[in-house]
Amino acid sequence: FVFFLVYDWLISRTKQNMQVTAFTNFVIGFVAGVFTTSTTMPAEVVTARVQASPGMRNRHVAKQMYKEHGPKGFFTGFRFNVVLCIAPAIQNTVFDRFKDIRLTQKSAWMTNPHLSAMEAFALGAFAKATSTAITYPIVTLKSRKQAGKTSGMQGEEEVSPVKKVLDLYRGLRSALVHKVVQAALLYMFKDQIADFVVHLFSMDAKQAGIMLRNSGRKLKLRPLRGKPLAS
Repeated sequence: FVFFLVYDWLISRTKQNMQVTAFTNFVIGFVAGVFTTSTTMPAEVVTARVQASPGMRNRHVAKQMYKEHGPKGFFTGFRFNVVLCIAPAIQNTVFDRFKDIRLTQKSAWMTNPHLSAMEAFALGAFAKATSTAITYPIVTLKSRKQAGKTSGMQGEEEVSPVKKVLDLYRGLRSALVHKVVQAALLYMFKDQIADFVVHLFSMDAKQAGIMLRNSGRKLKLRPLRGKPLAS
């Protein structure tokens, strides 16, 4: 969620000084991604090593990595992660472009056009699928590097170039199912969650406590608006 907070903040700041085009949107998404990956990468690298070393705990793996490589060991594959920052940039840019097209169509019969919940879900799923398909080979290479592996195939010198490329897409189907559904649901509910948090922080401690205790009875979600991640 750190990415979306940074992305929204950069978008709002940019809109105060200039018009946000598709290219500007892409650059802002990339910058937000670089900031986010810089703060979360150490934990990600340790987790990847633990998964590749059954029976070892996070603490033991972290100590071993520090002993062998020093602090830079926690940023193994950083260049891959920087390149992968194009993934959320592509995702948000695709979503916003198609969202604008859809809202233009709906403006013909709606005074205040907005995406329905299912439209936001569908566009979010499409945007995530697009970015995942484009960047998945880089994800595979990064994971293998962090786990200390070079390839997922045996006898690599005898494998044809086509099979090597296809090997980079191994596991894409399961990744699409997990990531696409997750992203689509986020597009559906992000505005509702954000509005609730803003409302919560605008209240004093006593009011917030009362509202949280009675949230099951009193809080109701408004119709989902399907707004983009930043608008």
